Amino acid sequence: MLADEEEKNIKVLGNSSEKFKSISTLNFQFKDSLNFLKFSLADLVTNLRNRAKDIKDYPTLFPATFALLEDQYNTGDKMKNIETLELLIRKQPFPYVRKTVKGKIVYVFNIFYF
Repeated sequence: MLADEEEKNIKVLGNSSEKFKSISTLNFQFKDSLNFLKFSLADLVTNLRNRAKDIKDYPTLFPATFALLEDQYNTGDKMKNIETLELLIRKQPFPYVRKTVKGKIVYVFNIFYF
């Protein structure tokens, strides 16, 4: 529940009455970050990957992802960490299977996909 002062200071940046880019109060700001991007996330990642002359450039192009990878899953081998980063920044297949069940098309999430 918001305090009375916060309720008076709610600001909404909207695209329409149903879609919004951000909602702000005195203490919080919620942003729909995808609405601020000019390109899809896949295109942005592809553009960064294309800047690399070699796989060894990935840590400088994706510093936050590489730092998290080294912090959480460090193998002690920098090249192995870079190769893992290369796998992470690829477009990944969505783990579902399209099936027809009783004449209807359904999408079944497949946890054993990988």
